Amino acid sequence: LDDNGMEDDVNASATKANFQYAITKWAADADNVILYLTGHGGYKSFRMGATEVISATELNTWLDQLQNAIPGKVIFILDTCDSGSFIPPLAPPADKERIIITSTSQGQAAVFISQGAISFSNYFWPYVFNGYSLSDAVTMSKNALSLTTPQQVPILEANGNGVGNEDDDFTRIQNMALGGGIRLAGSVPTIGSVSPDRTISGTNTASFSAE
Repeated sequence: LDDNGMEDDVNASATKANFQYAITKWAADADNVILYLTGHGGYKSFRMGATEVISATELNTWLDQLQNAIPGKVIFILDTCDSGSFIPPLAPPADKERIIITSTSQGQAAVFISQGAISFSNYFWPYVFNGYSLSDAVTMSKNALSLTTPQQVPILEANGNGVGNEDDDFTRIQNMALGGGIRLAGSVPTIGSVSPDRTISGTNTASFSAE
């Protein structure tokens, strides 16, 4: 996965037991933890391997155990169908910060088109790697999906009240970035104007422009 020529990228098989151990034991000496899952999901469930399914309730129990052991926050990012259904069950313990980002609202399908080129993850992670704040990365990914797959609406829940995409959710993480990032030289490009709509007749070609 990291192109170093060695098969050292996978630490353990994808089982519920190994996943629980990674969250509750292996990560228990960290300051902050980022957890990213993508794959097959359903209503308050995530498929782990061919036969096992993790419920949102189970995951919440493991995350609570982790957050009672670490001093910092947990950032949970989930890109599956119906990932928005995880938001209410994953409320953090009292006085703990848990940021939840889901690629869909409850009941929606997660789209992976053109080998994943059109997907929440493929929009979101490049913004993160390029140094944008977590708030901006979610907002711009949400805007990109509104143009390509408007039936899919990502959710950000950052204030612990179980209701996503509130102004307060985005404000709380406006200055939060993941990793070192890359210093930006300017703002992301925007489209200022496009050719007007028109109807063509008697031909199958036309010119158009965007600035």
